[in-house]
Amino acid sequence: MKGREGAPWTFWRLERCEIMAREGTMMARTPATFQQALEMVEGLPEEQQQDLVDIVRSRQRERRCEALAASIEQARRELARGEVQRGTVDDLMEGIDDE
Repeated sequence: MKGREGAPWTFWRLERCEIMAREGTMMARTPATFQQALEMVEGLPEEQQQDLVDIVRSRQRERRCEALAASIEQARRELARGEVQRGTVDDLMEGIDDE
């Protein structure tokens, strides 16, 4: 992911946005429609399009990992409070039959 001046493309973009903000040339952000986003991506050079795909996939993986970690932590807290029990499927089925 190389952009101008040999810097990683994403960092270059962030630096450019900061420069534009300091210069007072950055416009107010308005949400882009899905079609507008696609058109913007298609306007990028092929290498930057691939970089963007890689970044999006990486961020998706990070969010899934964070959600899984939060779910595990919640389950551990519930177990510590005695709100859930450990067991096998057979244990679960026996509990259902007892009700």
